[in-house]
Amino acid sequence: MESIGKVLKKARLEKKLRLQDVYAQIKISPAYLKALENDTTDSLPSPEYARIFLRGYTSFLGLDTEKLLTQYDQDSKSSQSYREKNTDEKTKKKILLFSIIGLALILSITIIFAVRHFVNIVNKVTPEKTRDYSDLVIADSPLVTEDTNLINQSTLDEYVKSKSELLELKFTTIDETWLRIFADDKKLFGGTLHKGDEKVWYAKEKFRFRIGNAGGVIIQLNGKRMPILGKKGEVFKKVIVTKEGIKTS
Repeated sequence: MESIGKVLKKARLEKKLRLQDVYAQIKISPAYLKALENDTTDSLPSPEYARIFLRGYTSFLGLDTEKLLTQYDQDSKSSQSYREKNTDEKTKKKILLFSIIGLALILSITIIFAVRHFVNIVNKVTPEKTRDYSDLVIADSPLVTEDTNLINQSTLDEYVKSKSELLELKFTTIDETWLRIFADDKKLFGGTLHKGDEKVWYAKEKFRFRIGNAGGVIIQLNGKRMPILGKKGEVFKKVIVTKEGIKTS
């Protein structure tokens, strides 16, 4: 069976295309295309990026995308199995040691939180003075005081008003894609969204994100559906979302 890289290169040459010609059409860096053709996907940013680039490239060349993705997954598993079989005993001992340390830390943290929770229950504010504002609390909220059971009442009205002015961005995934998103320059998420996933984020002024499959998501801004960003497999390195709408570059 021919390697994925040979299949890609053969198809490109049959179409008499240079890597630069492909880049002009699908906006995938020639260096990444060359890595796919050379079967050196380890040099790509991540396995998720490799699958996204492979999907876009095979689709552009008119190849059987799903077949080649399946072959890529099988090759990746085989490579991983080979690396695992050749891991020496010293490395395994290190992994075991770190696992034990990690479990010990988790147990310690669990005990600490359990004790703090018990103390809070014993010393909680009387019911008539306690109110639940959990639905109003977001990152960096000015409402939260040093005592997590109390709310800064002086800023409550202002915060409720500001919450109604937040940007709400909803992603519904219709095809697997890689995403890294920031709200007001604070990172919210970075990883792979799978088909059927739904994510809702909020920002005060703007969102900024990078997406590896522009045609793989349906976006709603404050409840209003936005046009599809681009084609399946198309990569956008910078997308800005404000109250005025979505801008890509």
